Formats: sequence, structure tokens, C-alpha cells
Amino acid sequence: MLIFLLIGNDLFSQLLNEVKITPPSYTSSRYDNLNTLLRSSLNYPASAMANDIQGTEVIRFSVLPTGQIDNLVVVNSLTREIDEEIIHLLRQTKGDWVPGTINGVPKTMVKEISVTFVLQSYNDMLKVAQKQLQYANFLRFHKNNPRKALPYYNKVISLFPSDMGALLARGYCLEELGYVEKAKENAARIHSIAAFEKSGLPAENSEIPEWIDLYADVIVTAN
Repeated sequence: MLIFLLIGNDLFSQLLNEVKITPPSYTSSRYDNLNTLLRSSLNYPASAMANDIQGTEVIRFSVLPTGQIDNLVVVNSLTREIDEEIIHLLRQTKGDWVPGTINGVPKTMVKEISVTFVLQSYNDMLKVAQKQLQYANFLRFHKNNPRKALPYYNKVISLFPSDMGALLARGYCLEELGYVEKAKENAARIHSIAAFEKSGLPAENSEIPEWIDLYADVIVTAN
């Protein structure tokens, strides 16, 4: 059995090495990359600042073999205004994409971008998230109250959408409360992130068909 597992691992590694994946890339005569475009074009909405809204907006979209973009989906929303502004900017990149390829063949691939809006500093936002997570865990595990814990897990994930600890804990709350569809969505997100972080490739039957860039962060400050 051990020999079989070793051979299996070697074969899997060989297959990964034989598959050459080139992710889609943004090309423009005005901007070095997509992050530069977002940094130079986005401002912190006054309404979000007035309501002390901060966190990480996540948008997913497909880059087609033709180089066009499609299927824009808001994965983590802060406000509708921010959703619409980022989607508007992404739609303006039409024609500026080189499609991703697998072994040289253009394929539809998914990219995911995240833009973090910070009221004071990134470290301050991190401290807020840590306090929210500690309190959520206290409610969930010490008070055995998933209903009260759930909003605090949601707040943490709004700040840091790829935090696996918060996602896992939220999943338990959703299941215990009987929110089946939301629990499935949460599990799919965990599955996709975990598979990508482990191998750099999407999970089988994942929502992410070819490529995901989880850490293309752009930070927009209120100052």
C-alpha cells in the first residue's frame, strides 16, 4: 500500500509538471497591471466612510479564450456603490486581456480580484477582525449560541474573505441553524480556496474552472 501511495504521489506530481498553465493577463498601454488601474481609479466612497464601512470587496470574472471578460460576480460585497464602481472599471478593460492557456491552448479561466477599503490602517482593521473573531468564538463555543455568533463571523469575513478559520466556523453555524443553501455556498468557497492553496490548481467540480488569483489585493485608504 505504501509503495502504491508513493507511486501515486510521484505520478500526480509528474502530471502537474506536464500541465503548463498560464493565467490570463491584463495588458494596457496606460497601466502596468490591473492593480495599477484599480489603485489609480478607485476612491473611498464618502457614504462608506460616513457609515464606518471597511473591508474587502471581492469580484470574480471569467476571461474567455477570445480575451473578452464575462460572468462578473460579486463574491464579497461591501456596498452596492463599491460593487458597481469596480464592475464598471472591469468592464472598461474589455479588449485588454490576453487569455489564459493550458499547454498553449486558450481556455476560459476565472480571475478573482480583491480590493480592501481601510478606514485608518490595515493593522487597525486586522485588530478589529481579531476581536470580532474572538467574540464570535466565545458565543459559539462557550455560550453554544450559533445564532448570535453568526453575524460576528460575517463581519470578520467581510473584512478578510479568505480567512479559513472564520469560514469554517461560519459553516458550522449555518449548518446548525439549518441554512442549507448558504452552508453549501460557504463550503464551496472553502473547498476552492483550500484546493488552490494546496496545489495552485482548482478543486475538481470547483466553481473556479481554471485559475484563481486569491491575493491580488489593492488597498484603498480613507486618507
